[in-house]
Amino acid sequence: DSCIVIGEASGSPAQEASKDTDHRQCTWDEIIDELCSESCECMVCCDVVRRTDRVWSCNECFRIFHLRCIQKWGRSESARVQPLPDAAVAALDPTAGWRCPSCRTDHQHIPTNYWCFCGRVELKTGQRGQHDYSITPHSCGEICGKRRSQEHCSHRCNQLCHPGPCPPCPATMQLACGCGRTKQTVRCSQASCIELCHPG
Repeated sequence: DSCIVIGEASGSPAQEASKDTDHRQCTWDEIIDELCSESCECMVCCDVVRRTDRVWSCNECFRIFHLRCIQKWGRSESARVQPLPDAAVAALDPTAGWRCPSCRTDHQHIPTNYWCFCGRVELKTGQRGQHDYSITPHSCGEICGKRRSQEHCSHRCNQLCHPGPCPPCPATMQLACGCGRTKQTVRCSQASCIELCHPG
């Protein structure tokens, strides 16, 4: 990944778009590998994200940043959703709206606390996971429980608290064909066929 300097252009829009989607296309286990090997890079400071760092993760592109870096970025003029006339006022207003430096998704509040990936546990420095190498860094080590991105899926994620998108649902279900005459067993993650009734 290339370094992004706050307030300066770092490439053409096409180059930025290509770079910004890299992590969005990563699977959750690929991001875990980056965190465990300490090869994940914060796009704000260009330094690696270590197991003992306090972090923040964008829930849209799944990029992981140092918490201190995203706080600094969120208060900068470059991050503002609506530029304010007085930069000093903007820097003091944590609810003015800011954009993720990777995917430019709008966020309302600048994060202040260090949370696990599933968002249920506020982590502390020196907490389990920072020195326990059997646990994903920055994870609470409990079941994720998030709703999956597939609109039709009612099963919550059953993986341990993890970064990135939840993996496809492994549950199976009986799916009737369009005309209702036959049924077949399919994975829940594949139960979204919109074609006319067909074999296979």
